[in-house]
Formats: sequence, structure tokens, C-alpha cells
Amino acid sequence: MARKVLSLVLFTLLALTACSFFWEPVKIGYVGSLSGSASLHAINGLYGATLMLDQANGDNGIKGRRLELIALDDRADPEQGLAADQELKSEGAVAVIGHTDGIAMEKSVQWAAGEKQLHISPAMDSDMQAGIDDWLFRIVSDKRRLMAVLAGRMHNQGISRVAVLQEREGRTEAEAWLSAFREQMAPLGLTIVQQTEFDAADEPAGMATFDAMRGVGAEAVLLLSAEEQAQDVFASWSPEIIGMRVYMTEWSFSAGLVAQAGDHLDGVVLVSGRNLLSQDARYLDFAVRYHEKHGVEPDAAAMYAYEAMSILVEALRAAPDTTPDALKQTILQIGTFRGLQSEIVFDGYGDASRPVCSFSFDAGALVPLPE
Repeated sequence: MARKVLSLVLFTLLALTACSFFWEPVKIGYVGSLSGSASLHAINGLYGATLMLDQANGDNGIKGRRLELIALDDRADPEQGLAADQELKSEGAVAVIGHTDGIAMEKSVQWAAGEKQLHISPAMDSDMQAGIDDWLFRIVSDKRRLMAVLAGRMHNQGISRVAVLQEREGRTEAEAWLSAFREQMAPLGLTIVQQTEFDAADEPAGMATFDAMRGVGAEAVLLLSAEEQAQDVFASWSPEIIGMRVYMTEWSFSAGLVAQAGDHLDGVVLVSGRNLLSQDARYLDFAVRYHEKHGVEPDAAAMYAYEAMSILVEALRAAPDTTPDALKQTILQIGTFRGLQSEIVFDGYGDASRPVCSFSFDAGALVPLPE
């Protein structure tokens, strides 16, 4: 009788152990520049990723297992970025949403490929990893696609001579945009006649800057700056005042820019990898839920991180297991995912294709431009 009781106890313990193992959470990493000057976008991305994760957990998780997010700060530093990825690997994270800073991921890409650590980046838009069979999925259109559209609009408006106005503080990002523009402008006969840096605090762009641009025959200005610096430019200047057309990328755009600059933006042309006027029901629902939880409108970082997490959730539900190999192959096999505003289509290298949107400003408001 004692032997039967002991056997029953052992069976119960084994069953509980097996059940406990099965119900362990699925760990997912999030790595971004959560401190420092670039922290706002990384934090908004974390909010977006968490919103999708909570939604998945509300739908009973993944095959009965809840999702657990481990967020780490890479401080926009390559060494810290690598350390964060290594920590997540040791913690058993099945994938990483991140990084939010391309520089911070410089040392991680090669390491992740060797370790088979899956990354879905909500921010990397450089062509550095394009066409490579690695362990990085990028959901944002790369800079070349956006600059191809922008250069095409310049060409169609009769522009051939362009001056570049770029911020000093964000020189690395500005140069990445400029490199993509140079690649796309050459076949259209566009030339850069002047390249000028400005510093909103110490050396702001003034009328002398624009006079010098016109003096060398510039017909348009390509502004390459973050939204804070763009606000400083348009607080005083407009295309009408400086006497040249102005073009910019989504890097310069924010709701705050529109609120502060008003009709100083009239005539500016903007290209973006997302629809800034989207009425898609999925996006509107996301925006409402995000605002209810955080009290602000979602920015690009929040939207892209939400989409990155939703891609991972769909892969986790469809894959035979949660190993990185299974998840990578499942994403590639699915291929096309429904984003918040449009389809996200991955090629065989994990690089996404999605629509590029163009806008102009009229009476201080965005107006979509025809394709």
C-alpha cells in the first residue's frame, strides 16, 4: 500500500513538473536606447511593443503560454547593445524586438547570426544589412526607397540643383540619408551644389545661409534633421521666405512640428514610410488604445514596434515550436503580414517592402500627393 502511495506521489510530482515546464512564459527581448537623447523614440517603441504583447496575452497567449517582455537599455552604444543581446540569450528569450538604434546594433548583427538570435527591428532603415541571409528582419522601408521617391518628385518639379541643410548633432543619421539620396539622384540628373550644417543652439540656419544657397544656383533645399531641429528651422523660415522649394523626410516630421510651424510649412514636400493621414481601421484602433493608455498619439517608433511584435506573435502561433530556426523559417514562409496601415512583405533575406507616401503642406496641414 505504501509503495502505491509513493508511486502516486511521484506521478503527481512528475505531472506537475511537466505542466510547470509547459506553462513557462515565452520570453521576448526588447532592446532600445532607453536612456539618453534618443530615449523618447525607444520608450515609445517599448509602449507599442507592450501594447501588442498585452493584446496577445489577453487572447490566451501563445498556445496557452503567456508572453513575458524583458526590456534592456543599449544606451545607443555598440558594446552595450551586444551585452544586452547576450544577456537576453542567457535569459532564454526566443527573439528580440530591436534595436531602435542602428549604431547600437553594429556588433550584435554578426554575433546574432552566429548564435541564431532572431531580431525583428522596428527602426533599422539602413541598407547595410540588405540582401544578406542573416537573423535580422527589418520592417521599415530602407532609406533608398524613400529617397528614390523624393528625388523623383524633385525631378518632376523641374529641380536639378539642390542644396543640403543638415543638422550637426545628428550628423551620422543625416549622412546616411544623404548617401541614399546621392545614390538615387544621379540617374535623374540632380546635383548637390552646396552642403551646409547647422546647430539650432550655436549656429542656427539664417537668411545668410539661404542667400548663399541661392547664390550658387540652388533651386531647392533638402532638409536632413530630426523633428526638434526642423521645428527651429521652420519657426522662422518657410519656402516662400527663403525663395526655394523645401523637401524633407519623415525623420523631420512630428505633430509638434505642425503645431509650432503652422503655415510656415506650406509648400514643403515630405516623404514617409508610413501614411501620416491613415484612416485604416486597424491603425485607428491601435491609435485609440495607445492614447487611452499613454495619453499621447503614437509616433512612428510606437507603430513600428507594435507591428514588429505582431509579426513575432503570428509566427509564434504558426511555428511548430519556439526555437529561433522555426520562427525564422515561419516568418519567411508566411512572407506577407498585415501591418497597421499596409501589408509588410518580406523577401528571402528578411527585408520588408511597404508603400512610400508623399505629402505637401497647405495652410499648415498635411495634404497627400498622388503617386
